Amino acid sequence: MRREPDPMTRTFIVTATPPTPNGDFHVGHLSGPYLGADIFARYQRMCGNRVRYVCSADRNQSYVVTTAERLGKNPDRLATACHGEMRQTLEAADIRMDAFNMVDGEHVAFVQSFLAKVEANGHAVRKPWRFPYSVAEDRYLFESFVSGHCPVCWSPTAGAICEACGHPNDTRTLELVSSSRSAGDIDYREVEIAVLELERFRSEFTAFYESKRGIWRPHVVEFAFEMLSRPLPDYPLTYPSDWGIPAPFTGLEGQVVNVWAEMLPGLVNSTRIAEGEKATGDGSETGLWSPRRQAELVEFLGYDNSFFFTFVHPALAWAHGDCRIVDTILTNEFFELENFKFSTSKGHLIWARDLLRERDVNAVRFYLALANPEYQKMNFTQSAMDELVEVRLSRPYREAASGILEAAAALGLSGQRWRIDEQTAARLGGVLARFARFHEIETFSPQRIAEHLSQLLVRIAAGSRHALSPRLARAEAIEEVRYLAGLFQLVLPLVTRPLMPAFSDRLGEAFARTATDTWPASLAGQECQIEAATYDQALAAWVDQQPALRRAS
Repeated sequence: MRREPDPMTRTFIVTATPPTPNGDFHVGHLSGPYLGADIFARYQRMCGNRVRYVCSADRNQSYVVTTAERLGKNPDRLATACHGEMRQTLEAADIRMDAFNMVDGEHVAFVQSFLAKVEANGHAVRKPWRFPYSVAEDRYLFESFVSGHCPVCWSPTAGAICEACGHPNDTRTLELVSSSRSAGDIDYREVEIAVLELERFRSEFTAFYESKRGIWRPHVVEFAFEMLSRPLPDYPLTYPSDWGIPAPFTGLEGQVVNVWAEMLPGLVNSTRIAEGEKATGDGSETGLWSPRRQAELVEFLGYDNSFFFTFVHPALAWAHGDCRIVDTILTNEFFELENFKFSTSKGHLIWARDLLRERDVNAVRFYLALANPEYQKMNFTQSAMDELVEVRLSRPYREAASGILEAAAALGLSGQRWRIDEQTAARLGGVLARFARFHEIETFSPQRIAEHLSQLLVRIAAGSRHALSPRLARAEAIEEVRYLAGLFQLVLPLVTRPLMPAFSDRLGEAFARTATDTWPASLAGQECQIEAATYDQALAAWVDQQPALRRAS
C-alpha cells in the first residue's frame, strides 16, 4: 500500500521560503514552494506522521524598502498590510501552515541570541568590506538597492543572488554596478562587517552533497558541486543599514543582520511558535531543530534561492552547534507568465487572490500541480489553464461518474450494497501505492500526482464502457464495475485529499466517507453502493471550471 512507517511516528519540519511582504502572493509563488509543501505536509499527516509546516513574512528584506519608496508608502505599514493579504491568500488557496508569523520582539530576540552563539563559537569574523555608496541616496548599496550584471552568467541582476543562474554575488563581484533607485554618482567605501567563512566548512559540505547524489533533484546538487569547484566566498552576516534587526555583535553598532542570515533562526523560531513553546528569546534553545531531537527537515524553495539554503544555512547551523541541517531540499524552477518571469516590482503578474476569486480553488491547485515547474521552466496562461482543467479533470470526472451509473443500471447493480473483498482490495491498494510513491520525499512530484489523477478518471470511464461490452461475461462485468465504484467512492476521496482537500471533503460527504484524512493500510471490508442520488451529489461537488459554463451554473 505504502512504505511502512518507522516503529515510532516520524516527525517532519517542513519549510517554504519566507516571502517578501512587498506585495501579495502571485500565481508564480503559489506554483512553487507553498503548494508543494502543503501537499507533502497533508499526505504525511494522513500517514499518521507529525508535521510542522512553517514559514514567516520576510519583513526585513530590502525589497520592502525599495517597493515602499516606489509606491510612496511607509515600509513598516506596507509589510504589515502585505502580510495580512498573504494570510488571506493562503487561506483562499487551502494552504495550511502551522505558523506564518511576522517579525516581532520575540523573533528579533531569538535571531540575535542565535547569532550571538555563532559569534561565541568563533564564526562571526570581522573583515573589511568594500561597498558601493550612493551619495544622492545617502546609503550603502546592497541587495535590492544595487543593480548590475551577474559575474557568472552575465544576466542583469540585483545584489546578493542572480535569479537567472542562482549563483551568489556581492558588492565586490557584481559587474557594471549602479544604484537601482537613482542615477547619481557612486563612491566606494570600506566598512568592517561580520562575515561567515564558508570555506571553513568545505569538508562538511563535500561529504554532505556526496551523500545527496542521485537522491535530491539534480539541479540543486549540480549547483552545490559547481560552487565547491572553486573557493567558497565569505558571506556577510551584517550590512551597514538601518532597515533590519540590529546586529548583536560588539563594535558593529549601526549595522543590521543580513536578512538571509536572519532567515534560518527565524524559521527555527517559527517552529517554536508552531510547537507552542514558551517565548524565551534564547537562541541556544533550538527545540525541534536540535540534532538531538528526532525530526526530518524538508525545505521547499525556488531554485534561485539555492545558495542560501545549500550553503549559508547549513554553515550557520554548524557554526551554531545545536541546529540541524536540512535532510531534503525540493526546488522548483520558474513558473513564467506568457514566457516572462512573474515580477511584483515590474507589475508582470497575476495575483493569486484574483485567480482564486475567479476560479474554484480545487481547479487552481490541480492546474498548478499539473503544470508545476519541477525540473524546467513552465509557462502560465489563463486560457491554457481553463482548457487543461476541462480536458484533464472536469470532463474525465463527469464521464467517470456517469459511466459507473450507466453500467450499474445496465447490470442491475443500482442500489445494491457490497463489501470490498480481499482481491479487489489488493487491486485498489495497488492504485493507492502508485499515488503514495509521488507523495514520498524521494519521488515527490505534484505534477505526477495530478497526471495520475487525470489518467485514473480516464481509466474509470473506459472501464465503464468496457463493462457494457457484449463480449464480456456478466460476472466479469459486475466485478469490473464494483472495482470502478471502489476507485471512485473509496480511492478518489483519499488521493485527492493532499492535492484538492476541499474537493475531497465534498466527495467524502457525498459517499458518507468519514476517514478521508487517513491513508489506510487496506480497503478490505469497506462498503460500497451505487446510487444515482449519491453520484449526482458527487457530480455537484465539482464546479465546472470553464468560465462560460461556470457563469451559467
